[in-house]
Amino acid sequence: MATFTLRWGIISTGAIAGRFTSDLLVDPSTRGVADVAHAVAAVGSRSVASARAFLDRLAEGAQGEAAQWGVDRGFLKDTKAYGSYDEVFADADVDAVYIGTPHTYHFANAKAALLAGKHVLCEKPFVLDVAELDELAALAKDKNVFLMESVGAVRLDPTDHVSITRRFKEEIPAGRIPAGSPNNPPDRDRAAHEPSAQGPALTPRAVWTRFHPIAYAVQDIIHSGKLGKVKRFAADFSMDFDPDNKPDSNRMVDPALGGGSLLDMGPYPSVWAMLVLHQHPANTDRAPRVVASHQTLYARSGVDANSRWLVQWDGLAQAQLMTDMTTWGAKESTVVVSCEEADLVIEYPPYRPQAFSIVPHAAPADGGAATSVVAKERFEHPVHAGGGMHYEADEVARCVRDGRTESARMPLEESRIVQAWLDHVRTHGPTVLAAQKGNAAK
Repeated sequence: MATFTLRWGIISTGAIAGRFTSDLLVDPSTRGVADVAHAVAAVGSRSVASARAFLDRLAEGAQGEAAQWGVDRGFLKDTKAYGSYDEVFADADVDAVYIGTPHTYHFANAKAALLAGKHVLCEKPFVLDVAELDELAALAKDKNVFLMESVGAVRLDPTDHVSITRRFKEEIPAGRIPAGSPNNPPDRDRAAHEPSAQGPALTPRAVWTRFHPIAYAVQDIIHSGKLGKVKRFAADFSMDFDPDNKPDSNRMVDPALGGGSLLDMGPYPSVWAMLVLHQHPANTDRAPRVVASHQTLYARSGVDANSRWLVQWDGLAQAQLMTDMTTWGAKESTVVVSCEEADLVIEYPPYRPQAFSIVPHAAPADGGAATSVVAKERFEHPVHAGGGMHYEADEVARCVRDGRTESARMPLEESRIVQAWLDHVRTHGPTVLAAQKGNAAK
């Protein structure tokens, strides 16, 4: 079979878009891929100069990295630099669009791309609420194009994009997130390619984690029943973003950009719950629900400092999920799957873990019989060359090649389930985002 090449249009020129685009330049054979390949056909930004600067940074940053393979072969030489997103959507040489704009612009940007007949991979969180997701899914079906949510991690500089907090506060009484100018939102983490004096910080973005080698390995063990029935599940994504020392315009602080821990970090503990529990062969509950939730207010801007929620799969197990932007999570146990025979413990960070351990239970206090697992065993599953976002790009390429409009590994139904959890936690919490509605049907 001839190699299928998917031609990408990149929307936004921030850090996460840089990481995704860089991974498109990595030699597919380094991850054992020969059936699909990628081309960067166009980049859209707020100006042509900004788009060209983005391409220049990619070329410079690739030196000595895995992406140098594509740069050396001229993969960026013919990439078009546009000063608007609409030009990318209208480009006949673009098959699929990657959307890496701030959270509150995802719906408008994805909708515009779908209306133009483009396949879409959209950064997490997909949208603000279920109503927006339902509209995008219906539009993708009508246009017969592919649509999938993405979840990734990049190193970024603390420099922040222009704040639109004042405008957001003006629109809060109306109970609706500002639509903004979908063709001109602030580029996400625009200066991320230039490390600060304090050094780079880690920040997560897209559902790429589902396609990493470790995700399949964890599922193989848990779903095989080797450790017995799952008794409970816990996943935590905590990272100290040091919000007290960030400006009001910081994306984690600014409510206009969907600030707080829930929307930005919530997809990561959620994706592990979906992989381990929802996709478990013993699961018969197709509508797992939030049975309890709590948010701690970050008083300065009214977003959440941390969020916790408990999800129930009837007949299977419960999942305790947590996010926190004010402290670090446990290094050796970002996810804990407690089973009858032992615990499976995944190492931090949840968006790009590369090892997990099987940990025996503590000896019974009454001196009773121990379980079959008596010694801890560690398993490493490193990400292949690149940042790890090429796996999801390969999935999109295969789906488009095969005429599929959604991924079996990351179906829209599962995005909708997680979105409903985030909606529940947000609308039942004390933050300024609690009463906000998206821009569906507008």
